[in-house]
Amino acid sequence: MLLSILARVHTRQDTFLLGNVSLNLTGVSCLQARHLSKFLSAILPFLAHVPVTIDTLETKRFSPRKNYDTNLLETGLLQVADGTFFLLDETVMKEGQLKGEGIAAIKAIATLIEQQAVEYDFQYYQQSFPVNAGVLVTSDGRSMFKNTLHLPVRQSGPAPAAFDEQKFAQVLADGELLGQFRRYVLLLSTFSDKSLAQYAIPTAVSEHAQAVFVAVRQAEAASGGELRTNADTFHQWLTHARLLAVSQGSLELSQALFDRARQMEAERLSRLATKP
Repeated sequence: MLLSILARVHTRQDTFLLGNVSLNLTGVSCLQARHLSKFLSAILPFLAHVPVTIDTLETKRFSPRKNYDTNLLETGLLQVADGTFFLLDETVMKEGQLKGEGIAAIKAIATLIEQQAVEYDFQYYQQSFPVNAGVLVTSDGRSMFKNTLHLPVRQSGPAPAAFDEQKFAQVLADGELLGQFRRYVLLLSTFSDKSLAQYAIPTAVSEHAQAVFVAVRQAEAASGGELRTNADTFHQWLTHARLLAVSQGSLELSQALFDRARQMEAERLSRLATKP
């Protein structure tokens, strides 16, 4: 989740993007999603919490729209400042049928996730404007937004009998602790933006990464199965490795960090293959 918070688009070529990491945490309860929202709102500069319900999708305006009667641009939920982090909560979604406005809202959110762009509705035409806004989707099962990186949540130790509300309240009331979190996120976010031009991948690390990519492809071909590792996979490895470097304040990618990014992806795939 930290990598998703730190991620920013740094390369745009038509619909091809590099740098963004939109995440879908699954196995999350409604209560856990609410607590996560409270914590993130306490440490992030800009958090947009959007409950994804039939009512919200049908009644709220997601894309900005030009009103020619008033000659004003009416704001939408997705019209935000760069650096805003979206928490889309699907745990509150109930059964129901989406109609015109709801379907348009889903398309607008998908555009934000896939293209890091917000479509402005000028009635006679649509105009997309680029934005840098992280997206985290919380849900019980797989999100309706399939273009997010799917990460099932797993308990690292014995599950507690009940969530400790009192301890959580103490954390939210601890100004010094929250201040440390805020400074850490702000410092690394600024470092990520400002250091991009200085970021380097040494030749030895680049050769190692390419060798790993080729070896994985060869192993998949030899097994007779589907070739799942492609150029997008390689870009994902490098993006996650760079964000790991950023999280440590490093301007250079090391082989250890690249291998750590690969290990994290292997763990994610293992979780997907294992039923909870």
